[in-house]
Amino acid sequence: MSSFPVDYQSRLTAVDFDPFADGELLLTAPATESQKEIWASVQMGGAANCAYNESQSLRLKGELDVKVLQSAVEHLVQRHEALRTTFSTDGNTLCIVASRQIKIPIIDLYNLEPQERQEKLGSILRQEVEQPFDLEHGPLFRAKIVKLQPQEHLAILTAHHIICDGWSWAVLMPDLGKLYSGLQ
Repeated sequence: MSSFPVDYQSRLTAVDFDPFADGELLLTAPATESQKEIWASVQMGGAANCAYNESQSLRLKGELDVKVLQSAVEHLVQRHEALRTTFSTDGNTLCIVASRQIKIPIIDLYNLEPQERQEKLGSILRQEVEQPFDLEHGPLFRAKIVKLQPQEHLAILTAHHIICDGWSWAVLMPDLGKLYSGLQ
């Protein structure tokens, strides 16, 4: 039984909002001026948002333990706060969750004819840079693994520039390699 008077209850509106839906907030920090500028330009629409997508692909040849690679990417996300970051509705505050689970799909193109495989791969790579990120709800980082041959895979990592730049990739990629090696 509610303790609110009946006339007050009739004026309540249901709101679909859960401040902990994306996980427990670890910390917040003020956005940098550069991040605020990016956030403001992203507000112009999907095309402006996608202009900031940064995608890196690793062509992996030889034996690959896909489950270990997925685990290494998950560890990478847990290790680097930027990969667990979203932004407040006004773009002034970074919101970093304590942990974030990301889905890492495996796309098998091995059984396709070479021409069709190349077309599908091109479509997947285009989709990575054309799919906008939701800066408020995240995640602002995603990964996919594409099987091209039994001994050849492509790991596709994409992040929004608001959390990841060229210098960041120079840290993340070697770190991913060390995590993968350490988990085998």
